[in-house]
Amino acid sequence: MTHKHIKNLQFIIVSLFCFFALQFTGCAHFYGADTSVDEATSSEDRILQATKCYERGLGSDDSRERIKFFSRAIEINPQFGDAYFMRADTLTREKRYFQALKDYNKAIAIDPQNSECLVGRAVVFFLRKQTQKAIADLKKAIEIDPENVHAYCTLASIFALIGKYEDAMKFFNTAIELDPQNPVVYVNRSFLFYKIGEYQKALDDCNKALDSFFEVPNAYSNRGIIYAVFGQYTLAMDDIRTALELDPNNIDLYYDRALIYYHLGLYRKAIEDFEKYLKAEPDGIYSKDSKKLLVTCKKNLDTVVVFFWNTKEDPELRSRRIYPVKRRISGIKNPLLQSLEELIKGPTKEEIENGYYSFFDADVKIKSVRLSNNILYIDFYKHPLFDVDLEELRKGYGFHNYIMVLFPIKETLFQFPYIKDVVISNEGKIFYPED
Repeated sequence: MTHKHIKNLQFIIVSLFCFFALQFTGCAHFYGADTSVDEATSSEDRILQATKCYERGLGSDDSRERIKFFSRAIEINPQFGDAYFMRADTLTREKRYFQALKDYNKAIAIDPQNSECLVGRAVVFFLRKQTQKAIADLKKAIEIDPENVHAYCTLASIFALIGKYEDAMKFFNTAIELDPQNPVVYVNRSFLFYKIGEYQKALDDCNKALDSFFEVPNAYSNRGIIYAVFGQYTLAMDDIRTALELDPNNIDLYYDRALIYYHLGLYRKAIEDFEKYLKAEPDGIYSKDSKKLLVTCKKNLDTVVVFFWNTKEDPELRSRRIYPVKRRISGIKNPLLQSLEELIKGPTKEEIENGYYSFFDADVKIKSVRLSNNILYIDFYKHPLFDVDLEELRKGYGFHNYIMVLFPIKETLFQFPYIKDVVISNEGKIFYPED
């Protein structure tokens, strides 16, 4: 995976800025909506009714309901600063920065000493590319509340993103000193460690975040990216999938997964994820790269990809990695069989000198190859390499064989567009590894 692409994957850290206050989903803005709350008559009653609306907003998992109740609370009590704050945070998540800024300004006017409101407004300033205003608000928030972890971490994140790494590290470390159990701080600091090339420390911070009781999807996605840097693509894919399960609406994760598929040579799957991303974000930050890589993937569907293991370090990624050796199969009678034979035969003398080798033994022999209804059936002569039951697979032994041997077989043959599935057997005993 090229360094350029890795950098793109890691940029998802920006989405963590709004995490610190509370978790909110996107919402539509419904001012003056009916909340089924009785109209208040006295000032005291109106404050009580506004508080009830506010609390109902906090207790709702539905974004439309949340904004509805916050807006009603403001209508009943126009001096309800917390309601403005919560509505502003929601608007920020909706990328409605202008409206969010108005709400933050109102909340700060009501309570100038509310440091969290200053942090929230700083986030909006930064997202509107008003970096100096953002930094000023965060420093003021820290002045008001020297123990505001959110302010330190947000300021550190901004410094990391604008390249002031020394300042960023100082504020991250302060945040951790104040709250050593906060997973979001570790996730954000992992981004900084990644930026300065301290990949192991970045990985350690992600693991610390995941040791907490509070699951942060970005901890998985960031760790997955770092695993990819180390060439540990299976672990990377597992983490990206977990992140998607926790945060299925995070479209950037489809781009992340597509990149891993792409660099593994799994072009069909990469195409699916690139297209998902582009459909949702036609003008997104990764759209340009997605379009280019999508074209490459479609071209490579006509190329047989043979996988070997590379022991030499990539000078850029500082890692070991699976490297696809592309070989055009043309003008031959049976390209499927030819590609299999090339795979089992292993790397050439020149490729071996460059650090490539295969896990196939010389005595692995193909017994038969049969194509039926777009399913390719491959039967090997008796060999212990394939003699693994599903229970052993789950325990780990078989999985090693799958990654090193069966995975290359299946994915090499999947490059033929007419192959929908590959069934591998050993003297008729079918081996079904789990993806």
